[in-house]
This record gives sequence, structure tokens and C-alpha cells, in this order.
Amino acid sequence: MELRHMDVTARVSIAAPRERVWQALTGDVAAWWGAPYLLIDDHPAGEVLSLVAEPRVGTPVLETLGDRQAMWGVVNIVAPPSEFGWVGQMGMGGATNGEVRFTLEADGDTTLVTVRHRAIGYFGDAMETSYDYGWNDLLHRLSAHVVEGRNYGAAGLNRAP
Repeated sequence: MELRHMDVTARVSIAAPRERVWQALTGDVAAWWGAPYLLIDDHPAGEVLSLVAEPRVGTPVLETLGDRQAMWGVVNIVAPPSEFGWVGQMGMGGATNGEVRFTLEADGDTTLVTVRHRAIGYFGDAMETSYDYGWNDLLHRLSAHVVEGRNYGAAGLNRAP
């Protein structure tokens, strides 16, 4: 494998004010983020997986299931209600590092949410396509959670809307 660069951008317009979208993005993570985008993927019946992305620089973006934990990265930017991001492996494994940055822009009664994921490391050809699809799916789950109040993540249906 060779050293590669990845730059994925996904966007969604959500019919809600930025403050509500910010709260879901940073406070209700398990409501919209779930399978197949999890690091801990074998859940015993009845155990609840939690996902936390606390908006405070230096805190981990973390999955927890019982005594098990897996970290996506470490928060490196918090600017409510417009920017939130973290740095780390983002589930890419191996000698890989990157940054995920969400921006929330007010547009009348809606919020334009953009996520940009940049990474460098040793990963296969399909990685960029996979993350492009995944970020688009997760943003649509976020939108459905904010607008409809439905949980499409680990704390709910755990599938795309």
C-alpha cells in the first residue's frame, strides 16, 4: 500500500435553526450515528452502545459498550453553533490520521451542514468512496433526527432513514 490523501466533503440542508442542529450534532450523537459506522460492532443483546462527542477541546469522541471503549478522535475545535471538529484515526486504522470538521451555516429557517474529512495514511482504494457514502448517510440521519425526531443511530433504528 502507498501513502494516500483523502478529502471528502458532504452537505445537507436541515429545516431547523443552527442551535437545534448543534445540540443534536454534539449532544444526541447516538440518536443519529450508528451501524455500520461503529468501531464496536458486536453488541450482546440488551447492551446499549453510547456515543459521545462532547463539545470541549481535548475530549475524546468515544464509543462505549459496557467496559469496552473505542475512540474516533479528540475534539480540536469548538465554536458553537458554527464549527465542531476532531482529529484522529476516524476508524481508518493503521498509520492513518485526519481531521473531521463540521460547519453549520444559517440560511433563513434552515441550516446548511457541511462535513469535511481529510486524512493521510496507508489505506485502500475504496476508502474514499466508503467515507463519502458514510458521511452522506450520517448527515441524512442527523437531518431526520432533527426534523422528524426519529432516532436512526445506535440509540434507535440503527439504519438509514
